[in-house]
Amino acid sequence: MKYYDWNKTLSYNADVTIVVGARGIGKTYGLRKHCIKYYIKKGYKYVEVVRYKNQISSFIKNYFGRLSTDDSFKKYEFKTEGDTGYIRLKDDTLKKEENPWQPFMYVVALTDSQKLKTRTFDHVKYIIFDEFILDKKMKQFYKYLPCEVAVLQDIVDTISRETIETKEADKVKVILMGNALDALNPYFVKFNLYKDLKKGKYRRFNNKRGLLHYVEVPDDYKVTKQNSVAFVFDDKQTSEVAANNEFYAMQNTSFIAEKTERAKCMCNIRDSNGVISLWCDVVENKLYCVSKEVPNVPSIALTHEVADSNNIIARRTNKIIKLMIDMFYVNCLYYDDKSTQLKVFQILNRYANI
Repeated sequence: MKYYDWNKTLSYNADVTIVVGARGIGKTYGLRKHCIKYYIKKGYKYVEVVRYKNQISSFIKNYFGRLSTDDSFKKYEFKTEGDTGYIRLKDDTLKKEENPWQPFMYVVALTDSQKLKTRTFDHVKYIIFDEFILDKKMKQFYKYLPCEVAVLQDIVDTISRETIETKEADKVKVILMGNALDALNPYFVKFNLYKDLKKGKYRRFNNKRGLLHYVEVPDDYKVTKQNSVAFVFDDKQTSEVAANNEFYAMQNTSFIAEKTERAKCMCNIRDSNGVISLWCDVVENKLYCVSKEVPNVPSIALTHEVADSNNIIARRTNKIIKLMIDMFYVNCLYYDDKSTQLKVFQILNRYANI
């Protein structure tokens, strides 16, 4: 089977590259191999990002297992200590002081973004966030962080330390990798990528500074995956994700609808992701969520950073939040577009683990 071609993807020289491909096509291994070669040739280091701090130890354990046996690195040996990866020549004729371990790879967590501000990262070329799209089936164990895209942006800024004197060749490149699990994720919403997704195409975004590659799965990969033992456990929808790199159908997309003329605005709800207004149609018993603030109605703040004298902090028992949850469960909650749907899901997850 032909593995993923990172040379072609990186030749676009995008500031932010997003690759969505099926498991097992060589995305992760191929990129790590590229980064190690780049360090050996150019001396540039790289950083791997995980979501939570407690993921670092398991992530870095045996990180160089397969890579250390690759023929490309037969002259080198690797080790990890803490959150850092090291490399040196595999040469017994050299003394320790002549062949010291060199740090060239770091692992950082999004949840440590504030602590990282006091840490210095020198000569870093790539910042990699693997498995950036979460699986809805695992939502009871893992969730996106509040304002996660902004947190990653903050980490990128901390590591890159770009100034007006920074040369183009020295600029950091960000690479996100994942599987087709949920098109309505915070990153696709941020860059407006969830619309018109087409496999096999390279798609520019954000004034051509970003690049999305939604990978077309080779036929021989599909056959291999369908014959695997793990495939036996898959239902139809899961198998489409695993074998064909198909996104799950977005939850409740049939509930994207314009509010009725009869609907009346109840309040605004504000959190760190923005503001939505709630509109109730008592005749049809429907509640509409709209990404637009309405003046002269009550405003509810869900997080302390957006609370002020005009925005009352909502308690868990707030009647409005309870109404949203109840209407969601009886399929009477509607949204003006998919980005609003994501905001509402994040709110409902906070209060009801939906």
